[in-house]
Amino acid sequence: MTMVKPSLSLTLAILKPDLMNHSSNSKLVRSLIIQSGFLIVRSKVLRLSLQEARAFYGLHSGKEFFERLTRLMSSGPINPMILAHPDAIESWRKLMGPTKRANVLDPESLRGRFTTSETKNAVHGADSKDTVKREIVWFFPDFSFEQWELKEPLFREYAKYNESLGTHVLSKGN
Repeated sequence: MTMVKPSLSLTLAILKPDLMNHSSNSKLVRSLIIQSGFLIVRSKVLRLSLQEARAFYGLHSGKEFFERLTRLMSSGPINPMILAHPDAIESWRKLMGPTKRANVLDPESLRGRFTTSETKNAVHGADSKDTVKREIVWFFPDFSFEQWELKEPLFREYAKYNESLGTHVLSKGN
């Protein structure tokens, strides 16, 4: 009897400049993402201007950490990724670990292992379905949620990681 794999949902993850500036750590995190059962649907490396970082994190404007966060996010390369997993948002947030004091509260999480300060906490993750959609469109404006819905059953069954592309691709039944 064949087991039906659960449907995949999406989230947006970002490897921040403080992690990306250490290539061995960023490679390790990508490996841990895959080992944790995530599919990397889309991925790119880019550098945000300060204005772009302020626009992306605009909902935090006026908060005490806003300037530190936007300066960090515009200080070097970032790696936004669309991740797929049966429980993508919660599973990614669990893998990331808490925003603050991760080294104490969850030392085995990504933030527990790679955080160097409260602002330099290595990774970003969307916190809700609405945020996921907004953030995916922000970084991947050509991504089609409708096409994803059509291809999701194929990804669930046939996706294989392609090292040279840095994403999972369909290996059968495109």
